[in-house]
Amino acid sequence: MDVDDVRVTRMSFTQSMPKPAMTGRERILATIRHEIPDRVPIAPRVWAWLIAEHGDQELSTHLRVFPDMDQMYPVEDGTLNVLDAYPDHYDLPEVKVEQRKVAEGDFTAVERTFHTPVGALSDRILIAPSGREFGVTPNPVRTEHLVKSPADLPALRYVLAPINANYDFLAPLVREVGDRGLISVVVRCALDHNAGHARDMQDLMVDYYDDRPFFDECIALFHQRSLAQIKAALEGGAECIFGTWYFASLSAGWSPAIFAEVFVPLIREHVELTHKYGAIYNYYDDGRLAGSMEMIAATGVDVLETCTPPPTGTSTWHWPSAPSAVEPR
Repeated sequence: MDVDDVRVTRMSFTQSMPKPAMTGRERILATIRHEIPDRVPIAPRVWAWLIAEHGDQELSTHLRVFPDMDQMYPVEDGTLNVLDAYPDHYDLPEVKVEQRKVAEGDFTAVERTFHTPVGALSDRILIAPSGREFGVTPNPVRTEHLVKSPADLPALRYVLAPINANYDFLAPLVREVGDRGLISVVVRCALDHNAGHARDMQDLMVDYYDDRPFFDECIALFHQRSLAQIKAALEGGAECIFGTWYFASLSAGWSPAIFAEVFVPLIREHVELTHKYGAIYNYYDDGRLAGSMEMIAATGVDVLETCTPPPTGTSTWHWPSAPSAVEPR
């Protein structure tokens, strides 16, 4: 038996030895570091099922209902998003809000006007009841968006709430999850529930071609806010950022070329800021990744999900035998 045979035998023996049991946290971190865990981490997204079956998706419910699950539990960053929330009171300096909620068939119609020092903005949202044919957490339908033209951007700046800087809520959650897993702070990209709710997504796609300065200004406004949210979260003790990018996905209709030009640089800024604080960046996309996966990975993200299998995940793309040689058909 020569030296190479001994080396291979030793490696085979080592890899076949049972690994010491890891905690959920150790297992997740080992996998993120590209180390070999004792087993594959199991952390499915079960929040909607928990709401349907148990009435909530609190961390305590996750821990109780799924005692063997490795937790990667996401929590919102605490910044009020007036584009995605309709409270009875808005704490917006220099802005007067008129809001009306009325029944409209099965829906609740929310009609709002924001009076700012530089003009008024209005929108209209239809909210479906949950737990029926519309689903557990149905998406609202916007029949009127706040941003209708470039002239609305100055007023929009007044409508956006201040970035939350109080992370007192985080430490109790970290203690509660313990060695079962990680707590992640959700920070959405410039489009997700941001520019893509302020203005119709189809209009934004047209803006890219017809009014590029307007498109760039709209994206930049929300991207800078997202960077401020990440910074506040990391300085507040967050060890993992759950970045959502599904509005920017190829699934939403963006081309690979636009994704590379517009969104990849923004992803890289998210990742670099997160890594500057020694934290983990978890990139979340809802589906069609075959045409963008390598671009996303090249930004240095630590986790990439959800890697949807064919046919949804591939669309007009295919996986060749060598993953480094992905080409369009």
